[in-house]
Amino acid sequence: MPLRFRQAALLMLLFLVFSVPALASLISQDQEIQIGREGSRQLEQRYRVVTDLPVQERITRIGQALAGQGTRGIPYQFKVIDVRDLNALAFPGGFIYATRGLMDAMPDGQLAFVLGHEVAHVEKRHSVQQMEAQIYTQVGVGALISILGGGKNDQGTLNTVQVANAIVSSRYSQEAEREADREGMRLMGLAGFDPQGAVAALETLKSHDGGREVPGFLNSLLGSHPLTSERIQAARELAPQIPFNRSQAPSQPAPLFTPVP
Repeated sequence: MPLRFRQAALLMLLFLVFSVPALASLISQDQEIQIGREGSRQLEQRYRVVTDLPVQERITRIGQALAGQGTRGIPYQFKVIDVRDLNALAFPGGFIYATRGLMDAMPDGQLAFVLGHEVAHVEKRHSVQQMEAQIYTQVGVGALISILGGGKNDQGTLNTVQVANAIVSSRYSQEAEREADREGMRLMGLAGFDPQGAVAALETLKSHDGGREVPGFLNSLLGSHPLTSERIQAARELAPQIPFNRSQAPSQPAPLFTPVP
């Protein structure tokens, strides 16, 4: 390619990198899922996935009820990792994890808020927006060209490992966390869960020092920002305004668990 065309292409790329609205249309859902799949692979290399059938059935039952209220049409997956601390995290593309400690500590009504919060991060594309805003400085122009083009660059094939690392090592903004709280409560109501469970869930989380056993994964419920009294108060004020129909909630009772000693 002639030099002048390479220069023009680079200028256009830099314009796209620093224009978040433009980038939003360039990161496809398939690419998002590919990056999320790589992030989940990394997580499962570090932590054992709980394979107990009742545990998996419970998180799937609640999680899919919430995900079914979304509008993106993403095939969500819900899993539990064998970590005692109370935490949860979502990778792009609908790969959502809760810790065993969280599952043991919360009844369905509280767990629904945590999972709804994580679904909301995916529905609102919070991690994708981070990638669109930060990928130039964290990954490099060459990888960005490969990601957007879906092919090879001068350094080799698409490096989703680098992109996944860039996402999980970043932090959600305070506004993204607040939006996930609000949207998570809305999803709760649509799925038939009482949004008041959000208040109890936030209070439960605030009383625990969670997130320490998931180092390197800052985009998690407790790994990004402290759970402030302001967020709890906001949930307390919003909950009565959200309608819900309890008969729409998943009908099977939650399995009983013995808390991890």
